Amino acid sequence: MRETIAGHAREDARDVVFVFSGQGGQWPGMGRELFEHVSLVRATIERFDALMRPKWGHSLAERFTARDDSIFQSDVGQPVLFALQVALARLLESWGFVPACVLGHSLGEIAAAHIAGALSEQDVADLIVERSRAQERTRGAWRMAAIGVSEDEARELLAPYRGAIHIAALNAPTQLTLAGEAAAVEELAATLTERGRFARVLPLPYAFHSPAMDVVQDDFLSAVSHVGARAATIPYLSTVTGGDLPGEALGPDYWWRNLRQPVQFAAAVRNALSRGHRTFVEIGPSPSLVRYIDEILAAEHVAGTALGTLKRDAPAMQCMLESVAKLHVRGVAVQWERLSTGDAPHQPFPSYPWQRQRFWTESPDARALRLSGPSHPLLGTLKRGANPAWLSDIGPHTHAFLGDHRLDDRAVFPAAGYVELLLAAVAQGSKESALELSDVRFE
Repeated sequence: MRETIAGHAREDARDVVFVFSGQGGQWPGMGRELFEHVSLVRATIERFDALMRPKWGHSLAERFTARDDSIFQSDVGQPVLFALQVALARLLESWGFVPACVLGHSLGEIAAAHIAGALSEQDVADLIVERSRAQERTRGAWRMAAIGVSEDEARELLAPYRGAIHIAALNAPTQLTLAGEAAAVEELAATLTERGRFARVLPLPYAFHSPAMDVVQDDFLSAVSHVGARAATIPYLSTVTGGDLPGEALGPDYWWRNLRQPVQFAAAVRNALSRGHRTFVEIGPSPSLVRYIDEILAAEHVAGTALGTLKRDAPAMQCMLESVAKLHVRGVAVQWERLSTGDAPHQPFPSYPWQRQRFWTESPDARALRLSGPSHPLLGTLKRGANPAWLSDIGPHTHAFLGDHRLDDRAVFPAAGYVELLLAAVAQGSKESALELSDVRFE
């Protein structure tokens, strides 16, 4: 009960977008708990096991109980990740969460297309096996890196490398993924680190979404030529184009573009926002896309929520139920009766009159927000600990004057407010009677 989840329900938060993650977040043993203890998850995985094994040559059931590093190989990890994503989505659907639309990052588009109804189980099983097999063939002297720069700055940085490095994914305004020759990628990452910019070389000997994939084009298209797309029953937002696509467009040529072209993840999320969606649930073994969505929300000045489903090495069912609770407190309808296994006994309410006394256990953060008097009208309440932070709920619903500050008919938090927040936060821990800011820029 100490971990009570609190939040503010919003009318515009009720529609949920399912976002399927790409390769990189997998880990040995992911999904094992759900496979062993949740019948719907097990049935989904066993069904795809029967469909995939003849071409794939591996057992999904064995992969979900294995704890070796083969999960990091494309031809092993991608099919396992796909099956887990479909099983997680079906579990959420069984609890009453029907996505308003779906999108996926890289290979996550395959699970998204299936959940949208555009690909049959057999076609999607064949597609993920052939895609993973094709990409594994490109293993070699390649590298990928995550960097914290804008697209324009990245293109300037890549110019001297003359095609040795390419932009593989545009994840957020200042979050990109690069792919290319190993030496060149490592050199550029080191340069950015020396300049104090974020850069991390990924432990992958591949260069997905780049010309390194061209060697498998003919074989891949031949292998998936039978895959037939059909009308989607749930809107599909493409991260190949960034726009909406009908299910019938998701044929073999589209899946080659999915493998080869840069991932337009930020554009697809902005598309979802333009449709009025504000709640995003990442379907995958760890929340690798949540930070990208958070940055996009901030850049678009939109109040929204992004949360994951599973976390690395954390109890899976606990993670899933925490996500359900977070959705509930944000106003998403939950069909609680569907979460019951049917084995738990139902207890009647006591027949005696209520005492009308309140005994509510809540998390320390929620209690601080509710009871502690704010030290500043905007700054909120200080959360103490190893990483102190200020907790505040700011918006037109709490500060009515914000509704009057508008740009292009949209409420925008004023620049002076950010300056005031910064000064107030510094003043709380400073003994100086006067504080001065200089060289302040808003970008």
